[in-house]
Amino acid sequence: MNERIHTPEEDEKSLYTERFEKIAKSFKRKGLLVVAIDILLTVIIAIAYASGKSSSMDLTITIALLSVFTFPFIFSFLNKSSQLMSDIESNRVQIVTGEVLKIKEEQKGNKTFKLLIMDRAKILIDSRFCSDFKENDRIRIIRGVSSKVPVLAEKDQEDN
Repeated sequence: MNERIHTPEEDEKSLYTERFEKIAKSFKRKGLLVVAIDILLTVIIAIAYASGKSSSMDLTITIALLSVFTFPFIFSFLNKSSQLMSDIESNRVQIVTGEVLKIKEEQKGNKTFKLLIMDRAKILIDSRFCSDFKENDRIRIIRGVSSKVPVLAEKDQEDN
C-alpha cells in the first residue's frame, strides 16, 4: 500500500471540495444535535430543580454525568468537521494505492458503505463514491490529508 500527497487540478478539486463539504456538514449537524440535546436536558433539569422536584445534589450529579458522556461526542464530531474544512483549505489530497484483499458491503441507516480491506488498512467508504472494481484489483483511494475521510475509490490506471 502506497500513500502520497497530491495537488488536484481544478475539475478534480471541485469534486473533492463538494464531497468534503457534504461530509463536514454532516459531522457538524451531528455535533450540534448533541449540543442541542445537552441544552434541552439541562433546561429540563433546571426546571425540575426550580420547581422543587429535585435537590441540588441531583442537579449536580446529573449535569456532571451529562457532560462526561456527551462532551467526547461533541468534540469528536466538531473536530472531524474542522479537519474536513482544513482539507478543503489545504488544496491537497492523499492518494492511497494498493491491492484490495476483501470487499464487504455494510448498510448503516439508509446509506450503503463498502469496507475495503487492503494490505495494512481497513477503509470504509460510501458506495456512491466507488467505481467498479473487485477483489484483487489494484485501486486508488483519494482521501483527506488530515481527516483521512475517503471521497473516491477507483481502479488504478497507472502501471507500477
